[in-house]
Amino acid sequence: MCTDCMQGLFYHWKRYAGMVFLTIFAVDKEACEQLFETMQEPRTSTYTIARIPLTIEMDRHDSLWEAMDNYRPFLYDGREAPADVAFKLSVVDRLNDTPCRLLSSRRNPENGADNMDIYLGEDGLYRFDLFQAGTCKAVVHTHPPFHTAEAVFEGCLEERHQALNCAVMLCYMLAATGRNALLIHASVVVNNGRGYVFLGKSGTGKSTHSHLWLQHVEGSTLLNDDNPVVGITDSEIRIYGSPWSGKTACYRNIGVPIAAFVRLKQAGSNLLHRLTPAESYASLLASSGTAFGIGNLNGQKARLLSQLAEACPCMLMECRPDQEAAQLCSQQLECRP
Repeated sequence: MCTDCMQGLFYHWKRYAGMVFLTIFAVDKEACEQLFETMQEPRTSTYTIARIPLTIEMDRHDSLWEAMDNYRPFLYDGREAPADVAFKLSVVDRLNDTPCRLLSSRRNPENGADNMDIYLGEDGLYRFDLFQAGTCKAVVHTHPPFHTAEAVFEGCLEERHQALNCAVMLCYMLAATGRNALLIHASVVVNNGRGYVFLGKSGTGKSTHSHLWLQHVEGSTLLNDDNPVVGITDSEIRIYGSPWSGKTACYRNIGVPIAAFVRLKQAGSNLLHRLTPAESYASLLASSGTAFGIGNLNGQKARLLSQLAEACPCMLMECRPDQEAAQLCSQQLECRP
């Protein structure tokens, strides 16, 4: 029997075995019925990512809960759910069949959460079909202002876990922009209490450069290796860890002030220089994820990017993948305001 079949059998066994046992042996019928109802209620968990709370709801017996190790460091530890939850994502068995027209089709090899078809329904519904390796593995329904969403996932446990990640990232991007936060494609190292944010296309060497810092720049630690979150307040700009760190299992629920954004470019020698404000904006825009073209989301995103380009040093690092590159970058950035 294949692994997926065994997981499916185990899922249904957990769901119904307790009911069968209680039906046979229980005496208090009313108490049993109440217990059965409780067992059928979905499970809800609240998480906080970059100080933004969100809620995930699905069948309490779904084996997907056990696969969510990347979310556990972000589990909200309060006794009562926060009042300002950004969104609630409900995982369901089926979605309403609503007529929709295609708005756009996106395929981005650099960002797994940015491979989608976007549809608009007559009632204002937005439908997102999320793809993995060319196959639709998740469908998400939501309405503006995107405080609630429903999703259906397909595939084996690993595919459903990836679908969940993409769906939560999607909902987070829709909700977080209005809360002055941006999900970006980057690798982040922390040194001396500040975050160094390495940008670049896939294959440029972001992870390699971060690991060179870990090896050769004393006191360096990894914050996130794929999708950190930038949070902006009136008093500071910080970079936060997230549950989405690519192939590197680095899920840290902390945030630190940003020392600099550094766009990496492969070259035959190592050279660091500062970008102009216009170049800084373009560099940040290229790594800031999806522009949905929905409502005023693009305007909000442009405003946040302008703030970042003005407030944070943005650099270009032409470099080789070697020790000298990491040491040169760290030494020169420590001297900058």
